[in-house]
Amino acid sequence: FKQQNLQILIIFYEFRLCTDLTTLIQERAEIEKAYSKSLKQWSKKWGDLIEKGRNFIKKRLSCMRA
Repeated sequence: FKQQNLQILIIFYEFRLCTDLTTLIQERAEIEKAYSKSLKQWSKKWGDLIEKGRNFIKKRLSCMRA
């Protein structure tokens, strides 16, 4: 009788561990997705500003040479 209870308890804990691991992975995926979105926005913002700066410098140099 005690061995059967122990087996049931082990099965319960194994199920619980699997459930917790699944939850951990899902939460991590959500965090990574949000971070990726934020990083893309940051990259676009600064990439656009850098490109505008390059264009400004090119125009400025062409005016100075003319």
